[in-house]
Amino acid sequence: MAPLDLAAAPLAELPAWLKSCAREVRGAVLVAAETALGAAARQGKGDSSGLYEGSRALEALADALQSELPKVAATVAKNGTEGLACYLEALGEHGLRAATGTRKNGPELTVARTLARVALALWWERVCEESIRRWPGVPLRLIERNRVGAWGKPRAMDTPDHGRVLVDGTGTTLATLDLDRVPQVPADLLSRLETWERSGAKLLGSLHAHRLIRWLVWQAHSRHVAGQVPTLEVEGGWEALAIEVGAASKKAPGKLRDIVFCLDAHRFTFPDGSVGRLLTVDRYKPARGNGNRAVVYLLPGPPLRPNYIFELRRPDQKIVPVLAALPPMPRGQERSHGGLAELHWRVLVELRRRCREMVGDSEGVDLGLSLLPRDWQRLAEQARVPRRVLAEALELWTRDGSDGPAFLRKVSLDRYTLAPAHEGPRRVLLQCGWNEARGSERGKRSARARGNRGPTRRRRGRR
Repeated sequence: MAPLDLAAAPLAELPAWLKSCAREVRGAVLVAAETALGAAARQGKGDSSGLYEGSRALEALADALQSELPKVAATVAKNGTEGLACYLEALGEHGLRAATGTRKNGPELTVARTLARVALALWWERVCEESIRRWPGVPLRLIERNRVGAWGKPRAMDTPDHGRVLVDGTGTTLATLDLDRVPQVPADLLSRLETWERSGAKLLGSLHAHRLIRWLVWQAHSRHVAGQVPTLEVEGGWEALAIEVGAASKKAPGKLRDIVFCLDAHRFTFPDGSVGRLLTVDRYKPARGNGNRAVVYLLPGPPLRPNYIFELRRPDQKIVPVLAALPPMPRGQERSHGGLAELHWRVLVELRRRCREMVGDSEGVDLGLSLLPRDWQRLAEQARVPRRVLAEALELWTRDGSDGPAFLRKVSLDRYTLAPAHEGPRRVLLQCGWNEARGSERGKRSARARGNRGPTRRRRGRR
């Protein structure tokens, strides 16, 4: 049905468009309901009373859709896309609750649940895709739970219960070894996989690993926006991959190879409860003379792709923007570069967690985030960065120079925001802060309104 294609409707025209298509949405729901229930009756699934109950429930759902869509239009006109997201998500939940009122095991329950997702589909097409296209990022929960970007000094360790596991610098288990899936590599290289995996485990906290993760997130985002498959083809093998991620040393190709095969060999438990790999080697074809170049096919795991954020619970849908390039590193401190790369991740996480403090009373105002000396010391200790290196890095990160543009800008004494070179991520953080502030204000107004109506009586029985 053409009017349901929200991607074709500009945001400014959305309120009028929703009002015009409300009747058609109801008609489509009822037609789909009659078709599905008729097919179920022909197959002998469910009795007549169950089909009647299902039809009544679906009619109620269709009426709810028709009555709610104009309200959604008014909400959009008043509160923008954030209000649209909340309203359409609530509408979808309302439909699912209506669906559970039908027979527990009849086919009409499946039909009702499917049709209830009409509202969630509208929410996805308009709000989720629009936010995905803004800037590449990773879920905050992925960093907090799986320590992506903050692995410290991980190592492989053998345990009696879970076999060989990957642990971080504090001894926390990050992933378990899984050698059941053998990557598609030539037979003469299979014996080296375990050696590469063990070597790569020690390199997950290195600058090379940080560059690889940043590159994977950016590539997954660009391919999603372009509508392409997520598999990455690196023609030229590990040497070409080192150039792509920005690693220029002679040892970089071998180190990146070890890191890639280490990530491919371990299974992580992600924030949504699923288990899988952060990176999969689909195929590796080394150079075999006659001018044939090596080719590596890499598949970023679901958590590194842009649409994964909306598979999490609503409170966990917080994204940390990923910079287009890592901040400049102090010369002569190569042993601390991995820790400094982790520190830059921790700063981004701090900005995202406290982004509400960055916004003022007007949308778009950037007050910066208060980071006192003790805050910097705490972040540096977590990233294993010595004090003298921290001082040198802060001086380098707050000014443009020959090593690269600044990472941070001082708004005032002890208040920092992202530098002008990172305008895209800065706008994402400000928008997140403004959305949180606006949502909090709406919640306070709602609480005051409930308070004026007096206490409500608690219903007995099931809740």
